[in-house]
Amino acid sequence: DELECEICCYIYDDDERRPKNLICGHTFCARCMAKEITNGKTTCPTCRQPHNAQAVTDLAFSVVLEKMIRNMPKSLNVGTKSSDSEDEGEKDDYSGGPCSKHKKSVIYFFCQSHSLQICRECTVIDHPFNKCAIMSFKEEIQRRKDINICKASSNFTAIDDKLTALGEFMKENYNIISNEELKIQKWRKEIEDATKTISKRRIANEKAQQEIAKGKVQRKSMEAAKLNLDKSTTKKTIIQNNNNVETVSTNVKQWMGEVSKEFDLHKITPLSQDSEAPANILKGIRNGKNIWAETTINGAKSMSKLTSKDGKLHIHKFTSESHQEGRVHTV
Repeated sequence: DELECEICCYIYDDDERRPKNLICGHTFCARCMAKEITNGKTTCPTCRQPHNAQAVTDLAFSVVLEKMIRNMPKSLNVGTKSSDSEDEGEKDDYSGGPCSKHKKSVIYFFCQSHSLQICRECTVIDHPFNKCAIMSFKEEIQRRKDINICKASSNFTAIDDKLTALGEFMKENYNIISNEELKIQKWRKEIEDATKTISKRRIANEKAQQEIAKGKVQRKSMEAAKLNLDKSTTKKTIIQNNNNVETVSTNVKQWMGEVSKEFDLHKITPLSQDSEAPANILKGIRNGKNIWAETTINGAKSMSKLTSKDGKLHIHKFTSESHQEGRVHTV
């Protein structure tokens, strides 16, 4: 409290609110004392002892308080809003309300070391800036805003990846459907099995289409949440939209997890013949999984089984004599 003017409750600075000493020992900011003298008041606002100053320049500065103010970190030099700020328009002082420990003080700071919202007295008594990492409450809100904007942006990429994977999933199913329909025409004995496969894949595609629609809704929700957060300027809207982005991000993460589990979406790793095998693929072969290389020769797909030998991945010959770089699937 000794660092702020008792009249306007602003913290002292080295500009228009420099601390001025009265002969009675009380101290007030230069701006408030100038108003007092202009209004014809020549007594101390606290003890009413006359000071007889005719102008604010007649009062001496408090050297001790000025030294304390200049040594304070800039992030701590935050004042409160006074009632005479009529030209400031909409007010948003980024305060966190009254301090639970110091009832008369307002929360203007955030202690990163203890993850606590604190007032000015806390920074002197319990959380001194030379022992704790202190930032203004406004900086903390803006920091959370920046974090959640980055989180929203990263979710866009994750959603797009899942939508692309679902599209590839559908494309692969369409190819399988086409091949199976040709089999029906060529081999009547396989009509029943092919029909079952087609039915299964079509149902899977319908589910995938539904998930794509859900994914697009999730992306629109994420876009709206990020846009609202981008436009946020006041404490209330920033906090509200920060919470909204976190809620939408949780929903997006849950949806992506459900899609990956439902459709077993996998990434495709390019490999050429006799290339060094990634450890996870070799491990898969040792565990008895079927690893296949897929390529396109003369417009038709061709498959070849992969084996592991001497730490290398060997690709058995494709149905055609031509060997081309293909794609590896774990099935």
